[in-house]
Amino acid sequence: MKSGKTQIFAGLVKCADCGWPMSYAERRYKTCSTGFFNCSQFRKLGKVGGRCSAHYIKYDTLYAYVLARLQDWIYQAHTDEKELLNRLLKTSDREAAKAHKKQSAKLAKAEKRKAEVDRLFVKLYEDV
Repeated sequence: MKSGKTQIFAGLVKCADCGWPMSYAERRYKTCSTGFFNCSQFRKLGKVGGRCSAHYIKYDTLYAYVLARLQDWIYQAHTDEKELLNRLLKTSDREAAKAHKKQSAKLAKAEKRKAEVDRLFVKLYEDV
């Protein structure tokens, strides 16, 4: 930030709709200021150029949510460490499978496009 401060969530908050990073801003009032994150795609491109809306999350809300989740995980780690580990591993496996499926679809699309380009290339030389 211009003030030299670095927010603790800097680079970590992404827009749920478009995946762009969310940028931090402050709105100053006479007696106080409120920090929030909003979609940088909407901030940069607006309604016309972007495909995202003007949604945001208050810094205090995000901070409270993350703190509550951390406290919950710490409590679970103290009460049943094995169960927490199993849940985290299952989540990790699901995310890895989802990423693998996405990459496979991307590969299939690229192979289909390559076959189309090869077909067009051969057709081009047949015409000559």
